Amino acid sequence: MITPVSEALSRFMRVGALISLLGSFHTLTLLLTWFAVTYDTLQRQALLGYWLNESFMLSLAAGALAGLAGVVASISRKINVVKIVVPSAASASAALAIISPIYSYILKMPRFEVVFNPEIGLFAAIFSGIGIAGAAVLAGLVSLSVKTQQVGGAWRAPTYQQYEVEPTTTEAEQAVVEQPEERAVGSGPNYSPAQNVPEGSQCVICYDQLTPETAYACNSCGALFHKDCADAWADLGGQCPNCGARLSR
Repeated sequence: MITPVSEALSRFMRVGALISLLGSFHTLTLLLTWFAVTYDTLQRQALLGYWLNESFMLSLAAGALAGLAGVVASISRKINVVKIVVPSAASASAALAIISPIYSYILKMPRFEVVFNPEIGLFAAIFSGIGIAGAAVLAGLVSLSVKTQQVGGAWRAPTYQQYEVEPTTTEAEQAVVEQPEERAVGSGPNYSPAQNVPEGSQCVICYDQLTPETAYACNSCGALFHKDCADAWADLGGQCPNCGARLSR
């Protein structure tokens, strides 16, 4: 299913907020007890996550990357930037967040040659990393659902182009074409069946594929859309997404 760019940006914003939240939670697990260390079978000491230098740096980096994904998803309107940065930053964050506690458990703690047991902080760090990984998968799915096309060697979101329509025959219709902004609501439709519908054309309102049987064109600029979409858009007082002419039925 092809997702319109505006909807994809909205989805990225929600996923980015989730990634940032999970990244913040993972960073906060450094304040929890990761291990309980026993000395001489008598003394027991709690070892917090941020006391382990390598894990501390890895978890901070994971949180920073998760924050980057959230910021880009929230403020960037460039879909080609968002669809690359957000899944990439989230995936890297998830990898670091999972590696951090596992590294401390498998490699770091055995070097001390003491008896140790994992505590709640270690498990929280692991599960938060898994959560970030799940959010990264969601971001990847949103990225794959956005259709782009190559124009002049660069990738951009799909757009629409000007198409020729059948010339109008009456003076009133010609006035509407030349001055769409002055058209009064209720003076008749200012869109008509399209005469030329290139293969693969998309509706500029819903972004679904058009067929010659369902395609209507704006009399002002030739932008193509479904008749049902144009009727609904006109009822809402909408304007042509291409030229800004007031659509009326």
